[in-house]
Amino acid sequence: MKNYRLISLVFVVLLVFSSCSDNPNIPNTDNAQTNEPIGIPSISELHTITQSSFDDPFGYYASVLAFLEGDTEELALRGSDDPEAADYSHIGTIEFSSYEITESETGSSLEFSFVVSNGGDSMFEPGEYHYNVWETWTPTEPKISSEQYGDLVQLIDWMTGNGCISWENGKSTSLYHDAYTFDFGVNRAVGRARGIYAEKGGELPEFDFDDAVYKMFCVKDFSSTSEYLAFENGKWTETQYIGDINVMHTILDIRENGDYMEVDVQYYADMFRMIPSIKTTIYVRKTDDPIYKFCFEKSIIVESSEYDPMWWAL
Repeated sequence: MKNYRLISLVFVVLLVFSSCSDNPNIPNTDNAQTNEPIGIPSISELHTITQSSFDDPFGYYASVLAFLEGDTEELALRGSDDPEAADYSHIGTIEFSSYEITESETGSSLEFSFVVSNGGDSMFEPGEYHYNVWETWTPTEPKISSEQYGDLVQLIDWMTGNGCISWENGKSTSLYHDAYTFDFGVNRAVGRARGIYAEKGGELPEFDFDDAVYKMFCVKDFSSTSEYLAFENGKWTETQYIGDINVMHTILDIRENGDYMEVDVQYYADMFRMIPSIKTTIYVRKTDDPIYKFCFEKSIIVESSEYDPMWWAL
């Protein structure tokens, strides 16, 4: 694990010394000639780190360096199997004013914060951003958090990650992954809703799957085409262990109108959330049921893309 606190202190001392110089005609050439953003560790130090398999065994620093330098080839290599380097060209138009990288206490991820002064052609507007960097890039300050909308955000994250992308009248309208189908996602979403209720101390009643699916998705006579689901002993069960799966997405907005809510979800085609995939709006109705508190009536694609959403699994 690296400790950049000493480097930070030295940097601050040098910066103060430079600002107090008696000769105002001597320019500060640290970043003026290269147009590099000010950051810890420096760009040159990042190059040194990324050349060492010991210092950067998983390539997390390499992905950050590629982002800061607009290295489209490296981003495409590490971000996805589908989008090409040209799809990252908008990243090269970003102007950064500063950044900071620190390692987590366990060394298993990086905390990466940066300030965009000019977003150029990218999806990054001017402002400050914070990410946790490992296999994926995850905003540590999401636009919509579970603190704001509690169980709803948890359920949407769970549903989308397990296959509930776009549907209407209880049927999937687009198939994005042959394994994580809409019906597979429905089954897991119902289980997660019961799990949330139990974790809060609620006493679960006997499981009635048909009733649960109707309350959560307005689906009658549920049937599954997923090879990972089978109907046994009066309920749908998973035929094999799938593990933890997710899809690269961000909840952009939640609009409330009485008992109804509209939730905008942006999907991405890469691990860094830099290549937009489709965008959907989920229509949600609040219920009076203590377990199945939301009915997810439909999810409509409002923006299309040449790329499907990217799934990843542990």
